[in-house]
Amino acid sequence: MIVGVMIDNWKLPIFRKHLDTIGYTYTEKKLTGEHTLIRISCEFIEKITPIIMAAHEECTKVKCIDCEDN
Repeated sequence: MIVGVMIDNWKLPIFRKHLDTIGYTYTEKKLTGEHTLIRISCEFIEKITPIIMAAHEECTKVKCIDCEDN
């Protein structure tokens, strides 16, 4: 199964870290100047969902820290 996740480019390092730590295979395709599609190979959606959510949560924390600096 292939799971697609479209993200802002600034989130790429965080998503890469989470996917690489677990060992998932993925490809990236730039969609626009600000967005990338990550295509993740996995057997079951239930196994990849917590990884995607953890990466998203970390991105939210990073974004909130950046907002406090402004």
